[in-house]
Amino acid sequence: MSDALWATLHRGIRRAALPLASYYAVTLGVPLANGAAPSNPAFVKHAMTVVVAPPIAIVLACAVHATVRSLIVIVGPIRNRRGEFAGAARIEPRIEGNSIAEGPHSTGFRC
Repeated sequence: MSDALWATLHRGIRRAALPLASYYAVTLGVPLANGAAPSNPAFVKHAMTVVVAPPIAIVLACAVHATVRSLIVIVGPIRNRRGEFAGAARIEPRIEGNSIAEGPHSTGFRC
């Protein structure tokens, strides 16, 4: 695997560690605390799905992310017909009196 994919995978796992631990505690810890026996086939199937599915989803998402970022580096940013970057919303500031308002629906309120 490339360095970019490893870095993305490392970041993805690090960012998902706390939510994943919380998810495991709720989906596995609570049923075990309520007496769900590990010998129960339905609980074992549930536990295997809970333990295996999230890491696979994280690895797949990181692989897609690294692939897209690599393609952007190789191909370059995608531009529309006017030469602007595609997907980037651009809001032109306009001046109203003594304040600067953003966009057509702004109230002109400044903080």
